[in-house]
Amino acid sequence: MKMAIAPGLICFGIVLFLLSGVWTSIFPPTASWTEQKAKRADEVKSRLYNLAAVVNSPRPNLQRGQDIGQLKAEFEQLKKENDELDVSFNSATQTPNTVSRVLRWSGVSVLLAGIVGWYAVNQSS
Repeated sequence: MKMAIAPGLICFGIVLFLLSGVWTSIFPPTASWTEQKAKRADEVKSRLYNLAAVVNSPRPNLQRGQDIGQLKAEFEQLKKENDELDVSFNSATQTPNTVSRVLRWSGVSVLLAGIVGWYAVNQSS
C-alpha cells in the first residue's frame, strides 16, 4: 500500500502541473468579458471624460437646457457603472491566471511530496 501512494502523488502532481499550463486556454478571459461589455465600457469611459470637464469645472459652460444637477447625477451613475465594469474586467483577466498559478505550485508541491515519499519508502525497505 505504501508503495502505491508515492507514485500516485507523483502522477497527480504531474497532472496538476500540466493542467496549469493549459488552464488559460480552457477558460480564457473572453469567456466572461464579452464584446458587449467592452463596447459598453468604452461608451461609459467616453461619456465620463466628457462629463468630467463640465462637472469638475469651477465655472461650467452649460449649453441651453442643461442642468448641472442632472449632469452630476449622470456623472455619479456612470462612475459607479464604470467601477463595476472595471471590477468585472479585472476579474475576467486575473482569475484564470491566478487559478493557473495555484495549480502549478500545488502540482510542484504534490510532486515533491511524492518524490520524498518514494525516497522514504525505498530507504526503509
